[in-house]
Amino acid sequence: MADWVLEVLRNAPLISAAAWLLLAALQVYRDRWHTWTETFFLFSCTFAGIYAIGDWLFFNAPSNEQTRAILYAQISLTGITLAVNFFLLFTLVYVDRMRRRYWIFMLITGGVLLLVL
Repeated sequence: MADWVLEVLRNAPLISAAAWLLLAALQVYRDRWHTWTETFFLFSCTFAGIYAIGDWLFFNAPSNEQTRAILYAQISLTGITLAVNFFLLFTLVYVDRMRRRYWIFMLITGGVLLLVL
């Protein structure tokens, strides 16, 4: 009985990835990426989808291939790091307006990505 629950949980990130990537595709389809707010939201959705795909790959990695699991974990951590960064930028720009000093968050994210990879 518990096996089907594990299968559902193992494949749940695909549903999340589909939702995030569909939201990003709809935003591009509706031509909603010309302002900083829209652009940051688009990148946030895209990287959230990549994070979910990385999680799905990690959860379904063969147990005897450690190097592949490490690669999938790096994909997942890269996706969530960039998704959080762009969501933070989206929130800052949504509340106020784009300021030059906000780009420092990209530098911080770049440093975190160097640590992850």
